[in-house]
Amino acid sequence: MSIEIRPLVWLGCLVLACGCGHPGPTPSGTGPAGADPTPANSSAVKVLPEVSAADSPDPVTRPRVRIAAASDLRLVFPELQRGFQTEHPQIDLEVAFGSSGSFFAQFTQQAPFDLFLSADLDLPQRLVDQGDALPDSQFEYARGNLVLWIGSGTELPEGGEGVDLLQDPRVTRIAIANPDHAPYGKAALAVLKSWNIADEVAPRLVLADNVAQALQFVDTGAASVGLVSASLARDPRLAGRGRGLPIPSDLHPPLRQGGVILKWARDPEAARALREFLVGPSGRDLLKEHGFQLPEPGP
Repeated sequence: MSIEIRPLVWLGCLVLACGCGHPGPTPSGTGPAGADPTPANSSAVKVLPEVSAADSPDPVTRPRVRIAAASDLRLVFPELQRGFQTEHPQIDLEVAFGSSGSFFAQFTQQAPFDLFLSADLDLPQRLVDQGDALPDSQFEYARGNLVLWIGSGTELPEGGEGVDLLQDPRVTRIAIANPDHAPYGKAALAVLKSWNIADEVAPRLVLADNVAQALQFVDTGAASVGLVSASLARDPRLAGRGRGLPIPSDLHPPLRQGGVILKWARDPEAARALREFLVGPSGRDLLKEHGFQLPEPGP
């Protein structure tokens, strides 16, 4: 039986803490608890404005890496930036967060980024295969996890199994990232299929552009529960606003997250420096602290 998934159209223009509904780079906004999601002491982390590939960039007076990052990195990135600039104070970083698949679509028009941090390995490899990324520049930096996030306004029993909670009639809407272009959405759909409830809950699914927006749907009451990334659910500002139930990793394909340096990178060496930081001890420690699993170290 085919599954009909209906996006929540009326929320499409909602400005969200963890990414907005359009496919382009997402600007900073208010966090789940109403605060700016980027700490005040991390002002060097900038969000790229929406520009076309034809726009003429401002002259660069010092090395700068423009990053298109999967939305599940939003909380950890300020700490990654501070750690990186401790080691490389001469390199500036600019970052935009969004759906990996939406970023991938922009790269066909040479969107103005230097480094792509995807929520999967497939999209970076495809960029290499089609000649839009530097050969041998792809890397794996983390492995993501899913949790079932239950909003504080949804009264469900403590300690219940995820499959039973999703079948509870009090769960009127279930938020997931759009599986058409978001790796976390594909993983969430795989979980529903593993539990044999995908067809049953399909009418109650609401789609977010990315996994961070799915969490925001639950936090604002637009959805009862959501299948979201464990890294974002660790946001301390969510304390008292919901609870997370870990999803067994064997219910979905591994969320192996990788990156690649784009062919049109202005400063490939600066991008390589950030890549080496992410897969090095300091970057790995920070990713682990924020709920990511780590790939085996490379040679």
